[in-house]
Amino acid sequence: MELLTLERTRDQAPDETDDRAPRSVTLAACRLLHPHAPQAVRVRRGLLRVSEILPDGRELTRAILHPGSGFRIRRAAGMEADPERDVYRGDRLILMALDETEIQTWPLAGEEGNVSDHE
Repeated sequence: MELLTLERTRDQAPDETDDRAPRSVTLAACRLLHPHAPQAVRVRRGLLRVSEILPDGRELTRAILHPGSGFRIRRAAGMEADPERDVYRGDRLILMALDETEIQTWPLAGEEGNVSDHE
């Protein structure tokens, strides 16, 4: 399986339009994705498994998300994942499309923001 990332490299020019505009990404079934913080993610189509890699190396499935579901990814500094609030640490997060899945991502303003801000 190939691991994708959604991080803009320093060599890429910033988007000339709104840098906070949502970005759509389509993932084939069984595709892994390592998103970077801080950002919000919403499932538009398909099923998405959200897993956390624990410090001892075990993988823990935190959620299976359906269309309309969303979560936030925060920087790791001094925080733990909070699955009840749909907030996860970016350095330990792996996403997997369980079928063809479309997600929408957008950066959070600093470390604040709410997934429901972008419908």
